[in-house]
Amino acid sequence: MMLTIALFILYYGFILLVATNRSLLATRVGETTTLGILVGVGVLLFAWVLTAVYVVWANRFYDPEVQRLRGRLRG
Repeated sequence: MMLTIALFILYYGFILLVATNRSLLATRVGETTTLGILVGVGVLLFAWVLTAVYVVWANRFYDPEVQRLRGRLRG
C-alpha cells in the first residue's frame, strides 16, 4: 500500500506541478533542456525504483507466503 501511495503522489504531484506552475518547468537547464524534462525523467526513474522495491519485496516475502498457504490448502 505504501508503494501505491508513493507512486500516486509522484505521478499526480508531477501532473499538478505541470498544471499549476508551467513557467517553473519551462526554465532552461543548459542550452536545449528544460527543468520539466529533467523532472519528468526523474519521475520515470523513481517509478522504476519503486517497481524494483516491489519486486524485491514480493520475491522475499509475498511469494513464500503464497506458497506456504497453497501447501496448507492442498493438505
